[in-house]
Amino acid sequence: MEKNIITIFCLADDILKTIGQKDDICAKICNAEILTIGVAKKYLPAMKGGFNSYV
Repeated sequence: MEKNIITIFCLADDILKTIGQKDDICAKICNAEILTIGVAKKYLPAMKGGFNSYV
């Protein structure tokens, strides 16, 4: 599960860098982290109950 999440983050980060998307300087987390949360919640079964069920 952890490897899947790391893979999703790396792919999202690489795609955003490739298209030239920059993170907001005031943001506390990067855009790739936000995308990772959404994708993991949708496609990884353990995330369906929320992040509390994973941690």
